[in-house]
Formats: sequence, C-alpha cells, structure tokens
Amino acid sequence: GNGNGNGNGNNWDRPNDELCSIGNKDDDVVDDDDVDDIDYEVAIANMDQDILSEMRYPQGERWAHQETRNPRGYWDEDVVISELHSFLKCLQEGTGRPAVWMAQLSEIGNEGRNDLRLAISRYGGAVKICALAGLVPYKEWRYFESQLELFIELHAYLQKYDADTSIMANKNMKTKQRSDGGKLMFPRLADIANNGHGRLYDLVMDFGGRKIIAIKLNMNYQAQTKDKVLQGMSFGNFDLTFAIRLMYYIRKEMLECDPIATSGSSSLSSSETETETEAMNSCNSIQMPTIKELLQNGEKELAKDVLKYGGHESIARRLNLNFDHREAKRDAIGNR
Repeated sequence: GNGNGNGNGNNWDRPNDELCSIGNKDDDVVDDDDVDDIDYEVAIANMDQDILSEMRYPQGERWAHQETRNPRGYWDEDVVISELHSFLKCLQEGTGRPAVWMAQLSEIGNEGRNDLRLAISRYGGAVKICALAGLVPYKEWRYFESQLELFIELHAYLQKYDADTSIMANKNMKTKQRSDGGKLMFPRLADIANNGHGRLYDLVMDFGGRKIIAIKLNMNYQAQTKDKVLQGMSFGNFDLTFAIRLMYYIRKEMLECDPIATSGSSSLSSSETETETEAMNSCNSIQMPTIKELLQNGEKELAKDVLKYGGHESIARRLNLNFDHREAKRDAIGNR
C-alpha cells in the first residue's frame, strides 16, 4: 500500500465509484434495507489497501506526491536564514518595506510560504532567527512605522483645519508657529473624530493619548479635565515636521540595507574599518543617525536641526530610537 497502485503516481484519477465501493466485488447495488446486514469488519479487510490509505490520509498522500515539495533533510539553520532573506527581498518589491525588517510568521504563511514559516518555528522561532539573520524585529519596526504614520496624519490634519499651521514651500520644511509666537495647539480628540479622521484618532490613542503626544512634540493642548498630573511637563523645543523629515531619512537609509550583508557582520576581521561595522549594525536596528552620518550623506539642514532640538541622544529618546552611546558622550562633553 504505497499509493501507486494505478501506476500514475497517485490514485486521485480513479472513478468515484471505485473509491467509494466497500468490497462489493459483484457491483450489486445495496438497498437501504440491506445496510444493516453488512459486515463492516470483513468489508474493510477486503478493501484495496491503496484506496484505504487514500481515504485515511488524503492530505498526506497529496503532499507526498507534490513535485515542488522540498526533499527530506532540505532545511537547516543556514537554509532557513537564506530563504528568509530571499523572501523579504521579494516582499520589499510589493510592500515598499525595507528587506531588513522581519515579517510576522502569519504574514509569511499568508504569502504562500508556509514551509518557511514552519521551518522558522522548528529552528528556534522568530526571535532567534531574526537575530541570526541580522534583521530588525517586527515590534521595533512596527512601532517606528506607526509613529511616522501618526506624525504624517497629524500634520495633514493641522494643515487642513488650522490656518496657522502649514509646511512652508522651502527646503527646510519648517512648521509655522502661531502668530503670537506660542506653540501649536494639539487638536481635541472629539474634533478629530467628528471630522472623520478615524485613523488619526486610533493612532493618538495607541501612542498614549493627546497629552503625551503633545508634550513629546512640544505642542499645547486644551485641558478637558481637572487632572493636572502632566501640567508643566516639557521635553524641550521640538518641531513636528523635523520629526517627519528625520524619520523619512532613517527609513530611506534602511531601504538600502542588504539583509545578507547584515547577517555576516560576525565575519568581519579586526582590521576592517569601524565605519563598515557601524553601517552593518545600523541595519539590524532602527538607529538615530549621527551628525557625521548626516553630513556625509549631504543632510546639512537635518544635522543643524539635530543640534537645535537637543542633540543625538535627546532626539533618539524622544522618538524611541536606538542611539550611538559614543555620539551621546561627545554631545555631553560638547555641551559642558
């Protein structure tokens, strides 16, 4: 009983009556009145073993004869990482997402790679494989993407409903302050909902509410309760459009990262440059760029604004980005 009884590699082309017959060698029609008289143990014993195998394990038989199925012993840790890298590079073409951003296992399965999903689980799980493959964990990049979406949605809302806020048509793309020199006013949640901006409403709630976000972005907010816990709290000077520009720059740089190169960082010799090591490390986490990196990539205005809004570490902590501790130390020494 190996499932090849009909000589064509499987038994799925057999007529339905052959698959469903229960030992009726004479092909006599069984009347309803005679059903109770059938000895099922004898009938099953006389059944063709190939047919019995198909009835018991139809899915297994089908996969066993699939030509595209990977051979036994195909998967190991290196193959899982290689297949994952290839999958993410293909996924980048359709989603516009950096290839160094780890996908959820459910997404991998939904994209038709259930074999890869199962292999990742078998060889340690998503967290382990993500680290070995030199990728940014899902939760880290999902937070980054959602925060960027929040800032973009908020800026668009302010442009639409507040005449005193707009992006100036210049390279610096600064947000105008109010005519009295004060801070921008964070919109009320009720107004956001009533104006039909449901996505912005959800994002504000996801990131702690309007008071927390207003303080992070150095914006005023209208008090709607007597709660004064956050009153007077400030993280210092900041600008919404600067945050958007900076996060766009970080995302653009990550689009150019090669996941295969990042996973090979452990093979670098001590004689290789520190810059090359830093570049590969910056691809397996979402990091705040240093002033040196910004200047090398022609982002002089961004570099100036980093210094203006608190420096490398301060901005990284405000936006929940990883940062270079050596750069933070240089900032601290320079500000003494």
